[in-house]
Amino acid sequence: MKSLFIGFFAVGILLTANAMIATANNVKDEATKKDREQIEGTWKVVTLVDNGKKANEEDIKKFTVVNGADGTWSLLSEGKEISKGTCTIDPTKKSKTIDITPTDGMGKDEKYLGIYELCKNTQMLCFAKPGKERPTKFASTPGSEYFFVTFQREVFTVLIDDVTKYLKQKDVPIRKGPLRFSFDGKIKERDGKRVIEARLAGGLNGFDLGYTLTGALKSDKPPAKELTASDLADIAITYSDDLLEAKSLTEKDVNSLVEQLKDSTNKVEILAVIIPGGEWLEFSPPMKKLIILGEKARKPLQECLGDKEIQNEVALILGAIGDKTTVPALIDVYPEDDISKAEFNSSDYMKGVCMTFALTYLTGQPIGRSRYGADREPGNKKLWKDWWAKEGKNFKVPATKPNDSWVPEYPVLTDEWAARCRREFAAGKKY
Repeated sequence: MKSLFIGFFAVGILLTANAMIATANNVKDEATKKDREQIEGTWKVVTLVDNGKKANEEDIKKFTVVNGADGTWSLLSEGKEISKGTCTIDPTKKSKTIDITPTDGMGKDEKYLGIYELCKNTQMLCFAKPGKERPTKFASTPGSEYFFVTFQREVFTVLIDDVTKYLKQKDVPIRKGPLRFSFDGKIKERDGKRVIEARLAGGLNGFDLGYTLTGALKSDKPPAKELTASDLADIAITYSDDLLEAKSLTEKDVNSLVEQLKDSTNKVEILAVIIPGGEWLEFSPPMKKLIILGEKARKPLQECLGDKEIQNEVALILGAIGDKTTVPALIDVYPEDDISKAEFNSSDYMKGVCMTFALTYLTGQPIGRSRYGADREPGNKKLWKDWWAKEGKNFKVPATKPNDSWVPEYPVLTDEWAARCRREFAAGKKY
């Protein structure tokens, strides 16, 4: 009997271990896919430090790197390929790791061990010379034998003389040309064609609108920085804006929109810190759609507040559409730890910013927030609890927000504002 029990116990441990390994592999695969998609495109070198020595700015302007979504890359000097190869990445490491292997040209068949960090349009890379240990921080000092490189995403343009040749929608803003669309250099293979997607965007106060252009490159070569309609086939242009995209949404769409919040591209970001006013946040498309759905999305979102993966995004949406029941739910998840010294943009920092942003906007109370933004003081949660204990019974969400510099800026998503933005977009106004 004892041996039988031990056998079952061992099998249980083995199955649990296998499940944990499978889960870890799935997490790594998903993270790798997301970073590969973000890395894909053409990047220009901004700074290059080799063994502590900074390269001349005029020299590094010659270099660009074209990254494929499959891990392939090509290094160009003044548009000519001088090396190419493959790389493997592991975004789940504390410092994301990258192993670079040239297969042709400079450094062929050598292996370079490095670390990398990604933002939307910039990236950092630090790697060691072949045979050296992987760096642990983003720096190159004399004697380190490390390379430290920063990149900025290259912007490509498409010039279109007349959008009406390719825009088939009715009752949308028509902007007179010539118009310059921009794209990030990514090329998608569709039905044997190399397709690009470019954008001409506009909008104000968080309301986004614009044209999207798709077209197939006629040439097999990498695209020139400036393209015209003659370089493309099968051109199509569509118009979209936040309200138009949300027009057909119902409560049945809430769960899928909440799921989209888990995607790294839909995470809230701090675009700037403005004084007076504080943090200027970028709300992703699914966040704005859930705000537009309003009351229909409120209850499912409050049920998601405990999900730390999307807690910041959910809290911000509820700050715009919440009711009396939302306030204590937000106070419950407000950070208790001392985050006053949290590093800018760290998870603790972002949680403090987002919870304060949501609660102050929803309640009209400046607890933990001033004209400089969220103060992230350790006693703020107690202040919110004390205020709610005193005022919660008779509280009503204010229909009009205070006219003060501490009040957070949310996207303006009303019909009246959309109509104004559409008129100004058609008139060619630039923001």
